[in-house]
Amino acid sequence: MYIAGMNVRSHKKLYKKGDILGNEFSEKDILRFVEMGAVFSRGEIPAADIYEPEELVFLDENGLRKMKSKGELAEYGKSIGIDVPEEMTKEEMINFLLNYIEEEKDNDGI
Repeated sequence: MYIAGMNVRSHKKLYKKGDILGNEFSEKDILRFVEMGAVFSRGEIPAADIYEPEELVFLDENGLRKMKSKGELAEYGKSIGIDVPEEMTKEEMINFLLNYIEEEKDNDGI
């Protein structure tokens, strides 16, 4: 039995993270999905990792300013779900992230 670790689409349906895959996939497809990390054998991953979304950690301005490089800011952006262009200055990146965090907190009522 295989479980989707992320969204996986077949010709029949869309399997979401945590869904048990149907039998429409070939063994070759399943092996490719496992190699990509998109699908896991039921015993390979704890149920909590499948069903509970990762908690996002939103930093404040001080936390962002402690980051020493633009690369760190870009990586942090990816961790919270946004691509931060490294062509920006460090100050622009911080403001970009702060605006995104503020919008996310407003949307989630945090």
